[in-house]
Amino acid sequence: MTIIQKPENIQSDCRCIDELLGGGFERGIVTQIYGASGTGKTNICIQLAVAAVRSGKKVVFIDTEGFSAERFRQIAGDEAKRIAET
Repeated sequence: MTIIQKPENIQSDCRCIDELLGGGFERGIVTQIYGASGTGKTNICIQLAVAAVRSGKKVVFIDTEGFSAERFRQIAGDEAKRIAET
């Protein structure tokens, strides 16, 4: 009998998004998020990165259009400095 284990999902800490995706973002794959300008793509990515670091994971965040440190601080809250250093 072969047991297929479902990969662990990474929760974004946004219940609606995690439910929509069946428990979060699938680990070990590339997930493409696309949409019109101003629809929240970067916010979702920052939220996921912050949630991943809070759960003990390492994150590399690449933004080809310019990273907003202010938006990162708003999402990460009081832990922004610790999360950025991790």
